[in-house]
Amino acid sequence: MRLKQLLADGRLRPHRPSRREMQERLSVVDRNLRDAKVDGISDDLKHQTAYGAAFVLATMVLSASGHRTVGEGHHWVTFEVLPDLLGETLGVWPSTSIKRGVNGTALNTILSATYPERMPVNF
Repeated sequence: MRLKQLLADGRLRPHRPSRREMQERLSVVDRNLRDAKVDGISDDLKHQTAYGAAFVLATMVLSASGHRTVGEGHHWVTFEVLPDLLGETLGVWPSTSIKRGVNGTALNTILSATYPERMPVNF
């Protein structure tokens, strides 16, 4: 399990995000996704902007799961641990379904921080 190893290696530390922190991150995601759709910018810049949104979302999942990265390679660590936090079958992994469990808790925490009117989300 990647999560246990990254914790043991000191690459992850405990973290309790605030509602404000999660809301601010989600506004960055919204902004980046809007910016990535702007006509007239290069495909490379669109990709960088969309990647930024994906990284912030992944960081939100990590935070909602009670962790934060430490040191160099924080992008790699953030994406490396996602299968453990969300389940191996999330989207980019072999299947398109989302497993119940930690992922449901993490995603509900993220969504409820900004979209309480859309809650609860059932997985």
